[in-house]
Amino acid sequence: MLNEINISAAQFRKLVTLYSIGSTIIVVPAAITADAHQDAWIAALFLQGIEVIIAIIWFLTLFFKVSLYFHASIAGLCHIFNVNETRFLTLPMGLIVTTFSIIVYPTIIYQKTWLAETWIPYSFFVGAFYPFILLIIGWIRFRPAKIKKIIKST
Repeated sequence: MLNEINISAAQFRKLVTLYSIGSTIIVVPAAITADAHQDAWIAALFLQGIEVIIAIIWFLTLFFKVSLYFHASIAGLCHIFNVNETRFLTLPMGLIVTTFSIIVYPTIIYQKTWLAETWIPYSFFVGAFYPFILLIIGWIRFRPAKIKKIIKST
């Protein structure tokens, strides 16, 4: 009869988890568990498997995100230089990106310092001030009368 029973890995993991929790609750006295402020043993049972799953999901999403950015940059360069084939740019662009990843942020300490001190003024300039200046220049160059002429001529 035992040879006929098939159990999957997920079912086995659930049985082992339930057995561990049940035997822990039975064996550990209530006075000791009442004094424990952090139930680390319960958290360890449930969160250890979740941590691995979250890490795998994080690595997969990071891989796809970097792959899409890399593909978009190569496609953009090919479009700028009117090149139809993207394969010959892949290796040089990969080497450039790898080299820049080491040069731009040599250490995590440098990265955190740069983000704390430089990124906020830089992002304000690029995200708010620079587009505002371009809007003003465009408004000066193309007054509303000129815009109406351009719209009527098309």
